[in-house]
Amino acid sequence: ELRSRQGALAVSRREIEAERHDLATLRQQMEIHRAELGKDLEMARRDAASAQQALERIDWRQRELKGQIEQQLDLRASAAERLDEARAEVASLEEELRAAEGESETSGAEARRLAEEVQALAIEVARAREQLTSLRYQHDSAQAELRESEHRLGTAEQEISRLDAENEQAALEAGELERRLTILFDERRALEAKAAEQRDESDRAGIELKRLSQEIHVVARERNERQNRLQDLQIRASQHQMQLELCDQEAQEKLRLPMAEILQAHPEPLADPAPLRGEASEIRQRMEAMGPVNVIAIEEYQQLRERHEFLTAQEYDLLAAKKNLEQTIAELDKTTTELFTQSFAQIRENFQQMFRRLFGGGRADLVALEPGNLIESGIEIIAQPPGKKLQAISLLSGGEKALTALALMFGIFLQKPAPFCVLDEIDAPLDDKNVGRFKDLLEEFSQTTQFIIITHNKLTMQLADTLFGITMEEPGVSRLVGVDFQTAQQYAA
Repeated sequence: ELRSRQGALAVSRREIEAERHDLATLRQQMEIHRAELGKDLEMARRDAASAQQALERIDWRQRELKGQIEQQLDLRASAAERLDEARAEVASLEEELRAAEGESETSGAEARRLAEEVQALAIEVARAREQLTSLRYQHDSAQAELRESEHRLGTAEQEISRLDAENEQAALEAGELERRLTILFDERRALEAKAAEQRDESDRAGIELKRLSQEIHVVARERNERQNRLQDLQIRASQHQMQLELCDQEAQEKLRLPMAEILQAHPEPLADPAPLRGEASEIRQRMEAMGPVNVIAIEEYQQLRERHEFLTAQEYDLLAAKKNLEQTIAELDKTTTELFTQSFAQIRENFQQMFRRLFGGGRADLVALEPGNLIESGIEIIAQPPGKKLQAISLLSGGEKALTALALMFGIFLQKPAPFCVLDEIDAPLDDKNVGRFKDLLEEFSQTTQFIIITHNKLTMQLADTLFGITMEEPGVSRLVGVDFQTAQQYAA
């Protein structure tokens, strides 16, 4: 019987040693995994600092896994302590066994007691083995979930990189469009200024050309008048000379005397030519006073006319460029107006639909304050909850304002969903019935939009996948506590 007890104790001792070896191996693996997990968590924290909310959720999940692994380490440490206690009990039993061997008269009752204690110790060892098996399973599950978390982290990083690239491309396109519009407006202002300058220069050239044309016309007219009068005087002088010659010839024929002898015989003048000479002298003086004719005026007139034609052509080109620029701007304004009009009409219809769903009836509308200029027009929100008059949103109660704002937000999301949305106690002024309608829409839109809601309402919290709370275990020290319901359900299952 003593030999059988010794054999049982030896088997128990070997099992305990094997369990100790397994526990040491698991501890070493856990330390390695813990170090690796610490590095991974540190890297995840650095990445999460520049990432968006999705990465923060994953980072929080990794911290939760770290806590679970630390709990497992604590459990394993507790199991090791229990194994040490069991080993101490085995040592005590061995001493008792040796004492029993020294005392041959040990009673059978004492032997049975020792056998029962050995059996209880074996049961304790079996329990410790089961606990170690459970810890291994939990450790493997934590590692699998950690790998899944890392995979989700990589996927989220790729998605964020893609979204960042798309946002950067959209920002570049918007910046390029804005730069082009700025350049077009600058060119338009420059062309308008240049056109105004060319127009002023053309007007001045036209005035100068008109003045020179009038001056040339006056000079030409005076020249023609002088030439005509000079020709008249020359003709009259020739006529007088011819008359004198005829008189001289007639006197010689009739009187047989030359004109000089007749004049000597008759000193009184036959006629007084002084007025004619005076008139000729006066005309000659006037011509000298007028000076020579400006023959260069014709050439200057030609140059000014060519300059005027060049400026006119420049003005035409500037006006054509201005027209093209205005046409381009008009097309951009038209496209923008059409897109805004279509979006406004669709959002208006969606707003009316969401308003009826949130209020259970009633009607609402979006009214442009300047229908002819939608791009720069303000927008007024008109709402009529069931049982009330149609009025502006500023006259509604707090809860009605909140529901109207939610109706407009969901109406916009129907037109163009947002990747995420942050709501700060939007449900505070709502009663339970309206919170229920709000929850229905949240659940519907959560398929395309991630909602981050700050709330104290328990009904709203029921819809969340993850809850975060702030506690203050010590005065002045805040602590973040999070619960992932999906993970909790998996562990509960």
